[in-house]
Amino acid sequence: MENRRPLIGRPTVLAAAIGAGASIGVAVAGVIGGSISAYYQRLSDTDKLRTSLVLNIASQGSASGRVEVARALIESGVLPDPDGSICMAFVGMGCPLKIAKPN
Repeated sequence: MENRRPLIGRPTVLAAAIGAGASIGVAVAGVIGGSISAYYQRLSDTDKLRTSLVLNIASQGSASGRVEVARALIESGVLPDPDGSICMAFVGMGCPLKIAKPN
């Protein structure tokens, strides 16, 4: 009877299994790193959009135009204002505004 090693005991099979495990580990690390990067990129983009909207409101011609635009953006939920600071800066009273529920 021949002396046969188990399949996993062969050096080439063992090297292939280790290589496959390493490849899977690298792929999982890449997915995790990509997810974290995408999350922080989204936060950064949201902050840029908020800043852009506030600057847009500030550049409105008349004071009443600024009040109406700020009120509409906050009440629609487009411009987040959790502490009411943007509302106080542009609307001045009745802050913080609540997001209006759609009909």
